[in-house]
Amino acid sequence: MTNTETPPIEGPAAGRKGRPQLAIFLLIMGVILAPLTTVAIFAKNQITDTDRYVETVSPLASDPAIQEAVGTFVVDQLFAAVDVEELAAEALPKKAQFLAAPLAAGVQNLTKNVVDRFLASDEFAQLWDTANRAAHDRIVSALTGETPSGKKAITVDDGTVSLNLGPVIEKVAQKLGADNLTIFEKIDLPVASTQFKILDAKNLGVARAGVSFLETLAWILPLFMILCFVGSALLARDRRRATIRAGVAVAMTAGAILVILNIGRTLFVDLMIGNSLSVDAGTALYDTVLRFVKASLLAVGVIGLIVAISAWLTGPAGPAVRVRGALKSGISGLRDQAESSGWKPGPVAQYVTDHLKILRWAVISAAFVLLLLVGRTSVGSVLLLVVLALIALGVLEFMGRATSRKDPSDEKSEKTPETSSN
Repeated sequence: MTNTETPPIEGPAAGRKGRPQLAIFLLIMGVILAPLTTVAIFAKNQITDTDRYVETVSPLASDPAIQEAVGTFVVDQLFAAVDVEELAAEALPKKAQFLAAPLAAGVQNLTKNVVDRFLASDEFAQLWDTANRAAHDRIVSALTGETPSGKKAITVDDGTVSLNLGPVIEKVAQKLGADNLTIFEKIDLPVASTQFKILDAKNLGVARAGVSFLETLAWILPLFMILCFVGSALLARDRRRATIRAGVAVAMTAGAILVILNIGRTLFVDLMIGNSLSVDAGTALYDTVLRFVKASLLAVGVIGLIVAISAWLTGPAGPAVRVRGALKSGISGLRDQAESSGWKPGPVAQYVTDHLKILRWAVISAAFVLLLLVGRTSVGSVLLLVVLALIALGVLEFMGRATSRKDPSDEKSEKTPETSSN
């Protein structure tokens, strides 16, 4: 009885057979690393850089929900330090004691109006930026576990992050004194009474570990991501299709993370905001702090779609062929018009012709390097770089094909032997 078992594949054939699986694995790794790279760069540049942190949280000073929360906190602390009703009762005669409560309510309304005007002013916006700049070390401490240097305006205690609004309260007291309401000018609030809770999370250590880890990998992840995508494309049997799949997968992954971040807003408000913040204020804090990372993820999705569309345009599909033909015809028309106007290809055009393929890849590579160097990637920056790259590629095509057509004298010399032979 003959043995019909197929012998195992060994040697180079076995290696070639395993290449598609390895290409798929690298593609999956690249797709996972792409959004992680975006978040890691955000963690490093947006959170641990003071200037970018202040720029990130600066819009909160003009957010109505944050202003309402801060205003309520300031008024509550002023009236907790000064018993306005008791002072009114002491100043009124016995027969007018019943006016103490209405007077206190009137003072509270006046105080709230003064606070609201101050919070809507540029002075408060500047004070907010100054306080957050001074507080940045403690924010980093909350998210990375590092020990801050010096006394700052943020305190972190048992997962609670509080902003010191003492300077804001002092400014409001001065504004009230200018309106002849001097009862708050000499108050001496304890530090604990000026702490405006921003975050109140028992599991802040988890977020701290995650941010610290991503910050460490901020420079490693982009390199691994690029290597994974390049390796996947090189090992794939059909590199064009592999590139299309990679682009679409990156776009879908970025979109999925954006959806998760939107869903996570509710979880953040429930678990992370402090007692001083309302739901609206917590939502404003979440959306404002993450607006740049959302923009970066959206840009990553756009990049993925651009890569997929670019790879598709190089393929044999009918619409892609027609698009390429239209572009070539347009460039040829421009070239004909230039030559009819007296333009003649020179040494530069000849150099471009001889190195056209290398120059194309140089332009594409430069565009991707610029994307990586941009500290805050957005859809606008991506589209701008794409437009500039397309213009550069168009110029290369214009110059590179200018000398590719044969000179009429060359064509005449080629036809001469045929004529003589006839």
